[in-house]
Amino acid sequence: MPSITLPDGSVRDFDGAVTGRGVAADISKSLEKAAVCVRVDGELRDLDREIDNDASVEIAQFSVYADANGGFLEALADVGGDGATGDSGVEVPNGAVRQGDTGHGLGR
Repeated sequence: MPSITLPDGSVRDFDGAVTGRGVAADISKSLEKAAVCVRVDGELRDLDREIDNDASVEIAQFSVYADANGGFLEALADVGGDGATGDSGVEVPNGAVRQGDTGHGLGR
């Protein structure tokens, strides 16, 4: 019965081994769809690798950015972003703005 600790400090308990994809799905369907990999106790892993022990888990996902010309850029969000501000720590190209961003990392 693994207990999974998320970056915000919340803990989710599972009846048996769970995959990173399963943890993402337990949080939300949209996160499950956007997830690309997980970090388990600091180790990057594939979403389908089982987690069978208590662990700290962070989920990485794609983010979409609007560029200065009205086009869109996609960037892989860095796992382990600052949970207090919602800032993923992703380097945004000059002139690009995260869609919905207010300029101070709280736009999500």
